[in-house]
Amino acid sequence: MELAQQPARKRRTNYRKDGYHHGNLDAALLEIGTRLIDQEGVGAVTLRRVSEKAGVTATAAQHHFGDKEGLLRSIAAASFKELLSTLTTASKYSDDPEANIRSVAGAYARFAVANPERFRFMFEAGYLDPNESPISANLGLGCFDVLRLTVDRYLGHHVVAAPLFVWSVGHGVGSILSISRIPSTDRPGKTDDDIIEEMVNVTITGLRPFKRASIHNHNSLI
Repeated sequence: MELAQQPARKRRTNYRKDGYHHGNLDAALLEIGTRLIDQEGVGAVTLRRVSEKAGVTATAAQHHFGDKEGLLRSIAAASFKELLSTLTTASKYSDDPEANIRSVAGAYARFAVANPERFRFMFEAGYLDPNESPISANLGLGCFDVLRLTVDRYLGHHVVAAPLFVWSVGHGVGSILSISRIPSTDRPGKTDDDIIEEMVNVTITGLRPFKRASIHNHNSLI
């Protein structure tokens, strides 16, 4: 007697709304939260909204991050990690130390312009406090270390104010461009990239008087 053929079971899938994979829910929630900040600002991020977009309950999100603050803290850390990766890559642009400073300073300002809402969130939401947010704080120091070593290699020695100068100019110009606060009358026909390139030229000009040409062994600065 033949067994009755069982109806084929519908294949189960681990994907839910928006195509997110529950095997890596924390990464999916971080991606959604980051996208919300980029598109609408940090005020748009709530555990409920992020969870709904991932197709899970708020309880599932709480299991990974605890609360909204935990989610925001994780987004900040992931964003500083992204910035660190961007600067590290830029610092290896060339064998020419000056070209690498240009690359790093430009990359920093362009990161701000490309991610205006998240850039402000990273630096203005208090996530650089080593006691409150040690991961973001350490990653932020890592970003500065990349800049410091790049500047030191160019100068041939360490000048305390030099990396601070490069950081300040890049951060300031990037921040201003990210909120479009430069009047059109002061930038006739110039794009953001044009202004960033001018910023880089000014930065190099400011550093040149401190360059020690007699030092060639840049590896000793590491």
